[in-house]
Amino acid sequence: MSMPAEKLNNPITLDSLLEGIADAPAIPVSGISADSRTLRPGELFLACQGASSHGLDYLGKVVAAGAAAVAWDSSTGSAVDADVPMIPVADLQHHLGEIANRWFDFPSRSVRVIGVTGTNGKTTVAWLLRQCLNRLDRRCAYIGTVGYGLDDIEHEGSMTTPACIELHRMLAEFRDQGASLAAIEVSSHALEQSRVDGVSFDAAIFTNLSRDHIDYHGSMQAYFESKAGLFLDFDVRSRIVSLDTDYGTELANRCGPNS
Repeated sequence: MSMPAEKLNNPITLDSLLEGIADAPAIPVSGISADSRTLRPGELFLACQGASSHGLDYLGKVVAAGAAAVAWDSSTGSAVDADVPMIPVADLQHHLGEIANRWFDFPSRSVRVIGVTGTNGKTTVAWLLRQCLNRLDRRCAYIGTVGYGLDDIEHEGSMTTPACIELHRMLAEFRDQGASLAAIEVSSHALEQSRVDGVSFDAAIFTNLSRDHIDYHGSMQAYFESKAGLFLDFDVRSRIVSLDTDYGTELANRCGPNS
């Protein structure tokens, strides 16, 4: 039985949620969050390294907000005493997708996800896919630059691709609302920062690649490799690549003849 996006049908304890990832006490948790601003009482706070700060920097705030426990990335932070259980997890950032899947009951197994990446055209392609599929009576949600939603796009997102926990939460909401598909924009930053980890992609689409975000990636090749990760590092059923650029041709060749 699928679990509602906001809470589970049955209580879950921290030790079962983190089984195989870290040793944790058998205390109940009412949710998960990696954002101190949205944390609610009883939730597990996941403290990872961000672009300019670590989740542990907000420890006082999350304890005051009523966090049940804090799992923190021991690869990037140092132990801190607190009045809640503190669970060290090596490379926590790379476990977020697994933890989110456990909490939200693997939403992308029920909602077929189409990931669209490229320098230009992501929004147009994802939006047109949503429109076309809805006209075919296939309820398709959208996540991207415009915002996110199923029947109506009422929510504005702060990033092209949401953070990992929030992305899985959205997919779970779409599942609970009866969506069968979701077209999502996948940025190079999202791929580098593990935001789409744990998502099962039914299809991946590459639009093009031109000079952009070099300040972040360091080179065009590194920028390309981040985009290629959606096609090469995920078990994608269908890979659709535009051959209008040399990078598209290279990606298609690396994907192989069965793309």
